[in-house]
Amino acid sequence: MNKGIMWRKGWLILTMLFSVIGLTLSLGYGVPTAQSEAQSDLVYPALNKNTNIIAFLSNIMGHDEAAAPTQNEGVGLNCRFGVVAGQGQTAWAEEMDIGWHLTFNTGYDPNTILTNVPMIRIKQDKDNNGTDDYPYDDNYHDSYTVTPPLTPQGLGARVAATPGQLWIIGNEPDVRGFQDETMPDMYARAYHEIYTFIKQYDPSAKVSIAGLSTITPGRLNYLDQVWDSYIARYGHPIPVDAWNMHLYILAEVQQHTANSPTPLYADGQYALGTSPSLGKWSPLPGLSDYTQECARSRVYCRAEHDSFSIFREQIIAMRQWMKDHGQQEKPLLLSEFSLLYPYITDADGNCEYLQDEFQNCFTPQRVNAYMDSTVNYLLSATDPNLGPSFDNGRLVQQWLWFSLWADPESSGGSSNLLLPNYSDYTPGDLDALSEIGQNYHTHVQSDPLYINLHGVTGSHTSVSLESNATTASPTIRAYFYNNGNTAIDDTFVVSFYDEDNGGTVFTSTGISPSVLGCARDLYVAEVVWPNLTPGIHHFSARIDSTNVVNETNNNDNIVYGFVIVDGSSLYMPAIARQ
Repeated sequence: MNKGIMWRKGWLILTMLFSVIGLTLSLGYGVPTAQSEAQSDLVYPALNKNTNIIAFLSNIMGHDEAAAPTQNEGVGLNCRFGVVAGQGQTAWAEEMDIGWHLTFNTGYDPNTILTNVPMIRIKQDKDNNGTDDYPYDDNYHDSYTVTPPLTPQGLGARVAATPGQLWIIGNEPDVRGFQDETMPDMYARAYHEIYTFIKQYDPSAKVSIAGLSTITPGRLNYLDQVWDSYIARYGHPIPVDAWNMHLYILAEVQQHTANSPTPLYADGQYALGTSPSLGKWSPLPGLSDYTQECARSRVYCRAEHDSFSIFREQIIAMRQWMKDHGQQEKPLLLSEFSLLYPYITDADGNCEYLQDEFQNCFTPQRVNAYMDSTVNYLLSATDPNLGPSFDNGRLVQQWLWFSLWADPESSGGSSNLLLPNYSDYTPGDLDALSEIGQNYHTHVQSDPLYINLHGVTGSHTSVSLESNATTASPTIRAYFYNNGNTAIDDTFVVSFYDEDNGGTVFTSTGISPSVLGCARDLYVAEVVWPNLTPGIHHFSARIDSTNVVNETNNNDNIVYGFVIVDGSSLYMPAIARQ
């Protein structure tokens, strides 16, 4: 049988598993060994090549200000760069100065200073796995399964153990099969219930929406449905602290079936709950020259799997969607990207297993060229009309390469940062880096570490006088980010000034490290302003007023706010139409 056809038929499984493969083969964190009884069910079994991933998953699993993270978390590491890193692998990420990682579950390594982003897994319940042909005959239920469960001993204990953390709810719910297959309306409901549960246990937690597998018209339609369903059900927009996306360039519908009653999946899938008519087509088979076919905007060829222009289009499309939905001033994470097509050679070193339409293979040189163009773009891409003002219009706040290591013959194996025999090396030994890993390390090292505290705003509040009281002592706040690329390990001071009294200092407060970078977390300094009389009182606050932090720009550290005391007694100007 033709090996390419075998791979193609198997690709439906591979694409549905492309994130979980890394989990299956390399991940398996547990929580700290010292744990309370309530946390005892959070110790996850280790994974290996023989693990049944479905059985494994079934068994284990506006902006709030940030709580103080783990001491020294992210210090000296570049938080722009991330990687999928499993048990026993974080030492390499730290040595490469990579700042964050995920594991596709809620396990974490207590011995690393890498920032961990835990993922809560969900899946809509259904009768069966459907058939192999459209419309796949899935009978979805009005229910879903979540891992860990929404119980005090399950997710509640995990959330309470690490306050202030960012949580991702789901992984590619747009993909049918072995990812977090969930229809858009059910995802909106699941997100609401999980978000509410997390905030009950930790009001300082941040929550991110699941990353969809790609950003095509069909995927944006999936997001539209989630957005509209949430508003219809709960009466307000979905509360997302950080938006999230994946970016893999894959055809979604086999073109020769696109207009038939039974359109078929291509190397990827069209988004769950959306019309196949929105899907990107695979090229027509059997052409002698694919140049014109691959130039069609409706078509995604395998030769375009590493297209920088499509990569850039998808980043901009996601940011445009966010702006259109009032979400421009929110962080955006690219929590997965790389090349998925494997690179496998025969005994003579010839690549015959998988080639694109022009008989080119997905060599390490090709992967590195894609990494070069995409990472350079991510480091430099800004647009004040699309990106958030608190990060100088930067389009993507953080990005994550898939992965440190996956089975070389599986989806994503061509993008491995570690050699196949990396386990023979001492953890953290950079000699275990692959050619691609060396390149990623070079990119990290070429981006100098810096810190920049960026003031956002002071609070704007009103308070009433207590009975028989003549003054009030309200709490006021100053909000800020660190939009540098590394965490702050110095304690610094935020001072508050009375703008109605010559700008004199009336109080200060200390901020303890670490303050994470990359403008992902919004921080707050709060103080009590005592003995205010009725009226409007204006204040300013200066972040790092004693200049302890060595930052790139001290001119964006001041914020302004006001508090109204007993506003009912104030006489406002009257305006009348003549």
